[in-house]
Amino acid sequence: MVNRRLLIFIDYFSPGYKAGGPIRSVQSVCDALSSDIDIYLITRNNDLGSAESYSGIQANIWVKRNHINLMYINDKSLSIRFIKQLIKDVKPNVIHLNSLMSLRFSFFVLLAIQLGGKYLGKVLLSPRGELSDGALALKSLKKKIYLRVFRILRFQQRVQWIASSDGERDNIFNAFGHEGINIERVNNLPNINAWKSKIERVSKKQKGHLKIVFFSRISKMKNLEFLLHILENCRLNVSLSIYGPKENIEYYELCKKLVEQLPKTIVVSFHNPLEPNYVYETLKEFDLFVLPTLGENFGQAIWEALASSVPVLISDRTPWKYLSSHGVGFDISLNCPDEFVKSIRYFHGMSEAEHQVVRGRAREYALDYVFKSDSLLTLKNLYSS
Repeated sequence: MVNRRLLIFIDYFSPGYKAGGPIRSVQSVCDALSSDIDIYLITRNNDLGSAESYSGIQANIWVKRNHINLMYINDKSLSIRFIKQLIKDVKPNVIHLNSLMSLRFSFFVLLAIQLGGKYLGKVLLSPRGELSDGALALKSLKKKIYLRVFRILRFQQRVQWIASSDGERDNIFNAFGHEGINIERVNNLPNINAWKSKIERVSKKQKGHLKIVFFSRISKMKNLEFLLHILENCRLNVSLSIYGPKENIEYYELCKKLVEQLPKTIVVSFHNPLEPNYVYETLKEFDLFVLPTLGENFGQAIWEALASSVPVLISDRTPWKYLSSHGVGFDISLNCPDEFVKSIRYFHGMSEAEHQVVRGRAREYALDYVFKSDSLLTLKNLYSS
């Protein structure tokens, strides 16, 4: 019987998909817990990087979809006054914020709670990688000012932090100290439904050729530029397919110029972002997933690649560690570009039989992560207590 109310704030949500992992993580939680908890979710009425509203969705009213109460809103409508009224109407037991740096979907919510003075329930905050060194280095002055104001208002002690990794927990302590800081460690949970039934790969791995996929936002944070420099030094027969929204147009243009300088043996193609329903069937046909990210609190795309039976080559700035010991790929420091080259050469030289073994390990490793996770139980307890 439903007896608890959860109010979620998240900048982007389904049918949007360009914001990547946070959407899929929150969707997984909602799908799993909506029968036990009355869930209300507030999100923007547009996808990441798009000014167009979703077609067929009326803004600023509650709609029921898949047992979730949803409100799609123009972010400018999400004023402090509106949030106060929203909390009064919904009467949530728990509020879950899914960003630290979102002005309207986190800061305004906390300010509304503080000024309203009537909501005494629990506030959870998932920073989702925003406190990693790589993330803080981008637009650093703006973020320093934001965090300073956050500390002055003592918001860090008003919330219960949700850290998706030991590294993220350390980042929270580094940013706000230990005094009055309450952190719960909860691994992100991928949506496993689309990956339960294995879809067999059509193509075979050709020895002496490598099909690489970059599946992420085209932004400084995801570090496509680094991968292109690595390929320039490989001098191998390689194809690189890039799937992701152009979050930063200047950065995208820089990457296109780097592509033009690559040897003719390296063929690069840019594609539109993958809609969730096509991720599995697209990724499974590649030989290697590469993401030299500056930092991830989880790395949803990394899990999805592994679940698609694709080995991964990533930076060491994610929770996915010691991949080589599991035989599913490599996690390497960005200070060691030669090791990235060496790893690409390793997969480049694999035969179909050798690659098939690695593919099997990758999928098993990804599914084991979900089957052994206690994240849903932990979150259910947090939402219910």
